[in-house]
Amino acid sequence: MAQETQSTEGRALLTDAEREALAGDRSDSYRYKTRSYLKRRIEKLEQDAEVLAEHAPDLLADVQAAVDAGDTQPPRETQGAGEPTPDLEGDQSPTDTDRPTRAATEDASPDTQPFDGVDFPTGKDREQCFEAINAAREYLRAEGPATMREIVSAVHPDYPLGYDVDAALAKVEAGERYRGAWWRRIVKPGLDAAGDVQSPAPGQSDWRYTGGDR
Repeated sequence: MAQETQSTEGRALLTDAEREALAGDRSDSYRYKTRSYLKRRIEKLEQDAEVLAEHAPDLLADVQAAVDAGDTQPPRETQGAGEPTPDLEGDQSPTDTDRPTRAATEDASPDTQPFDGVDFPTGKDREQCFEAINAAREYLRAEGPATMREIVSAVHPDYPLGYDVDAALAKVEAGERYRGAWWRRIVKPGLDAAGDVQSPAPGQSDWRYTGGDR
């Protein structure tokens, strides 16, 4: 139960990395991927709101108050060109200004097809597993070659997937052997399946992003 609590306390709708992406501090391709994930989470939020309205209206009021408190978005006509206001009530066809280029989507945001054969642990949400794998790929793309320990330290805290982050980081930082399921059963198989990541050569320890946009 403690692990489950830790996995949900890390974010509301967005992880820290995704907040940075929407703020423009990450690559364009990662920002577009984040917007796509966010739309799906908002759809799930609408379903949760129906449950709260029926069974816990006081909590729904708290959610609405939190949204109102953070509503600092300027009117649509005052926003800068090239940054259209997201349509949170339904999907809309992307315009030329917010549609990712072919190179961007191929380089850092592939679809989930390469991971169809990956057998993730029972009970783990596949979309969240894809998010963790893609975050590891984005880390390699942005930072260059990295070891398993460096990937765990950089990505695991924002994408815990219900696993004990503190225990993992303690082993990694202490130089102890780490064989956590977060890496062994989710991220490593995902990176192996991705067509743009190269696993370490014999005797080496660095994982490498081999796609473009570097």
